[in-house]
Amino acid sequence: LKLFKKVIKKLEKIQELEEIKIHVVYLPEYFRFVLNKKNNQNYKEKNKIEKIIKSSKLGYLDLTTTMFYKNDDPLNFFPYKRYGHYTEQAYKEIAKKIKKYLD
Repeated sequence: LKLFKKVIKKLEKIQELEEIKIHVVYLPEYFRFVLNKKNNQNYKEKNKIEKIIKSSKLGYLDLTTTMFYKNDDPLNFFPYKRYGHYTEQAYKEIAKKIKKYLD
């Protein structure tokens, strides 16, 4: 997390120097939806990372809440509901969500 904080600070400096807006998009992994999220180490780490990003001047979009949990079965975004990359349809939805967020 110390290294992550340094990276975020550098991104903030770049954002300021270049007069641009940098956004972080969180894409949840498969295990987020198959393990008990409250006891999942990834869930705890994500909360720490999210806190760092939200306290920065960077933009932040968490697709867990804005896309995946809005679906009746978030595992539908994974081929055959198995571990791996997202489905083609999931990538299309991700692109739509990011576009809407940036508009």
